[in-house]
Amino acid sequence: MDTIFFRMVGLGQLPVIARSAADHVRQPVEISLVLDISGTMRYDRRLLNLQPAANAFIDSVMPEGSDPITSVNLIPYAGQVNPGPVVFEMLGGNRSHHKSSCPEFTDADFDGPGMPSAGSYGQVPHFHHWEIDRDWMDWGWCPSDDTAITYMSNDAEALHTAINDIRLHDGTGTYNAMKWGLALLDPSARPTIASLASAGIVDPAFANRPAPWEDDRTLKFIILMTDGQITGQNRPDDPDDPRLDTLEVLDNRIPYTNVVNRGQGLNRFYGLCEMAHELGVTVFTIAFEAPGPAVVEMKRCASSLSHFYDVHGAGIDAAFRQIASTINKLKLVE
Repeated sequence: MDTIFFRMVGLGQLPVIARSAADHVRQPVEISLVLDISGTMRYDRRLLNLQPAANAFIDSVMPEGSDPITSVNLIPYAGQVNPGPVVFEMLGGNRSHHKSSCPEFTDADFDGPGMPSAGSYGQVPHFHHWEIDRDWMDWGWCPSDDTAITYMSNDAEALHTAINDIRLHDGTGTYNAMKWGLALLDPSARPTIASLASAGIVDPAFANRPAPWEDDRTLKFIILMTDGQITGQNRPDDPDDPRLDTLEVLDNRIPYTNVVNRGQGLNRFYGLCEMAHELGVTVFTIAFEAPGPAVVEMKRCASSLSHFYDVHGAGIDAAFRQIASTINKLKLVE
């Protein structure tokens, strides 16, 4: 740099020595991708539009195939969520049939964000409430074990297979899905994930996930999609009635009881959404060709109005692509 006063003693310039660098650091990312697989997803090509959109999302957040810092919990849900037979046993589920593996959570399980404490849980009976369309749907309020949660995966092809193999089931228990989506981002899930890693079900690289809430390096996201409003939880009065395998409970064809009504379900759902916000989870929600009440539910649960999408038809692909783009930008720190 040119000098002003030093030039009077013959020093007209001073050298400036500096070094600069620019670097991009990719932050660890934990995602719960929560997808509605209720029976109404068979209408108007909804499932057929969802599957490629969800696959494109996976490819975008894992642009080079398996991304070692990004993990996805894929959580399909209908009336209930199936955690799979292994986790059902870990939770202390009391099995009464082998056609699916959904535990009956208690009111207390919705009081916090974490995994339910291992104890003694009943099993959701094998039944169907509303009329079935067998071209699209498999029998059951609880999704089959083939449509259970995929835990902490960075295997894009395995996630594609799970998405492409989706079969629809009965009911819309969105608060059950939100419970699993949040719990699998909570550090209390770490022993479960570690056990699944030891069993070869989860990549050992993710055995120490979920990260602690105070770890400000790790980004946590929930992406929740639905096409319907939350429904109550109905249960047949006699879970061993042999007609439950072939006859819908609808209109008291088989006597049933509403064990959790819609209002109670909404309270559980909104409570979980608030917990996610307070813990710093970014919540994206998608109302996909959904009725007014479902739009209200999704809008209220999202982190902000800009995190909420109300879409129709192929618009679901644009929503997933925009969400993926936002996540990819957030995980790059300059």
